[in-house]
Amino acid sequence: MKSIKYEYGKYKKQADGSYKIDQKNDYVDLFTPTTVGFTYEVKSSKAEQIKVKNHYIYPNGKEVTSEHTIQTNTLFGCVLNIHKITDDVIGEMTFKVSFPENSEIKPIEQILYLYDGTSGILFREKNFASATDKDMSDFENKYNTSLCEDYKHFLKNYNGLYIHWWDFSDEFDKNQGAYQSDKYGFLQTHYPFYEFLGEQTESWGWIFEAKTLFGLGNKNPCLDMKDFNMQNLFYHNDLVKYAYPIGQDGGGNCIMQIAQGTHRGKLAMLDHEVSGAMIDWVTGKTNDVYATSPEKATADEFLNDCFEYGGLTLYETEFDAFFNQLIKKHEGLYQLMKEKFGKE
Repeated sequence: MKSIKYEYGKYKKQADGSYKIDQKNDYVDLFTPTTVGFTYEVKSSKAEQIKVKNHYIYPNGKEVTSEHTIQTNTLFGCVLNIHKITDDVIGEMTFKVSFPENSEIKPIEQILYLYDGTSGILFREKNFASATDKDMSDFENKYNTSLCEDYKHFLKNYNGLYIHWWDFSDEFDKNQGAYQSDKYGFLQTHYPFYEFLGEQTESWGWIFEAKTLFGLGNKNPCLDMKDFNMQNLFYHNDLVKYAYPIGQDGGGNCIMQIAQGTHRGKLAMLDHEVSGAMIDWVTGKTNDVYATSPEKATADEFLNDCFEYGGLTLYETEFDAFFNQLIKKHEGLYQLMKEKFGKE
């Protein structure tokens, strides 16, 4: 006999008692009630009854176990229904399935990172707790960087923000006036809500296309620099000491704040289409020639080389000015969309 793990993430319970995947992801947002876990099967050449032990380890260290019996060659779920969002269930949760009377069957384990999907969304009441001084100093020490005061103020007052509020809003009739056409060469459904939204924002410019702004220690891996994989985001961790990430746009480009040199405090864009090649260049992995080797360059020399190469684009604005304009634009857009598409 052997155990086989299948899909994991969010699940919905079916009429026959089985569970069907709803969202496959290691990072699961909690809009309670939410069922999370994974499905599995024990394969056997003949039908047998097998005793199973489910073991749940909560983020705060609390452990819960339960035992039951399953039929081999049938799909089962190791799942947990989260009825209420608390600190106990936000963070890394471990799910284990073992077979105490059948040592030949390999135990199964799945780790899910759970976070409160209702927090940090613009125009909703629930915000994150402030970043602590330790959160900020730990990040600075880890990446040998220095956070600017205006960004620290954001971490104290917001500590992360998801800007695409319309994705989570139920107060708009997003299907109002939907129609089909083949104007792009194939039949497609069009939604005036999103068309109008695009028309209103197309002149804002790249920097105001921010989808997320990062916090520190807010327990949302999509909005928390502590949980972000810097290697994947920057391709080289040494960039963080010169310019650290403060957010992303919908296309995966990163908004940076310059941490050193004459441009300290100003914002920049990390172009994900160019940054990989840029890092190869500044680390000497290509034959391109840079003015000063990264090991000997000052902060200004290093950053200016990145600007010249095209991986980083400098913007003549600091975080406070950008953030105030961003909020003002979205407040106006929110009211406009409510007037045009709001439900009565």
